[in-house]
Amino acid sequence: MSDPKTVRGASPTPVTPSSIAISPDGRHLYTANYSNGKAGTVSHFRLTDDGTPQAVSTILTHGRGTTGLAVSPNGHTLITSNATSGDVSSYSVEKDGTLTWVMNLPTGRGAFFPAITPDSHSAVITNSKANTLSLLKISASSRLSLVNSIRSQGPEPRGIVLNRSGSLAYVANFNNGTGPGSVSAVSVDPQGIQHEGKAVTTGSNGTEGIALARNGRTLYAANFNKNGNGSVTTFPLGSKGAIGQPRPPVATGGRQPDLTSITVPSSR
Repeated sequence: MSDPKTVRGASPTPVTPSSIAISPDGRHLYTANYSNGKAGTVSHFRLTDDGTPQAVSTILTHGRGTTGLAVSPNGHTLITSNATSGDVSSYSVEKDGTLTWVMNLPTGRGAFFPAITPDSHSAVITNSKANTLSLLKISASSRLSLVNSIRSQGPEPRGIVLNRSGSLAYVANFNNGTGPGSVSAVSVDPQGIQHEGKAVTTGSNGTEGIALARNGRTLYAANFNKNGNGSVTTFPLGSKGAIGQPRPPVATGGRQPDLTSITVPSSR
């Protein structure tokens, strides 16, 4: 039997890249490639001194419909989420940025996006079709194990962002893109995740992208809104991270802002 970590023959062609991540040292860029819901891949690019990406390789995730990825803050592990097959893939990351596939782990239907804690020991996964969130333990060898899973507070959890300490995760609930979107907070502990308060509606439909201000005081949610114009909703956060009442959504001037379409300047 051939080594499952090795792709035999020509490298797969990346198709429909769906998300992007940069290594902590800023030298490597990776994309998750959805591949039209079929055999997913992850692509590795080396970044030149002027920031230009140079293609290195594209390898299989051993899952289908790869939608999201994240690199651990210590730079040792990369995780992809594979929506069609309902699992996540883990890779060890070498010093030169090369990826070596380690394993796949089922988390739930529609495994959509991973977020890795600042200590690089845990990851939270949104499972959009299962309507669950999963906490995984990451070993020193990049192996994954399930700690616990909980039901999401809103339909179709997709986007996720962690606060700077990694003690809270904020989740965007897509609700088919046509129903009222919402955001919810989840406490994160190595022993398990649990809900903090109730989900808060965004005032628009299909909430998918989510970002947190660096000072931890403001949360932003992008509303995909399949049947109308896109918008961004702003939420003030309490001193302990509780989600406050939203400000009215602001139109983006475009349609269907997606998962990776929202970022916050480091000064905010």
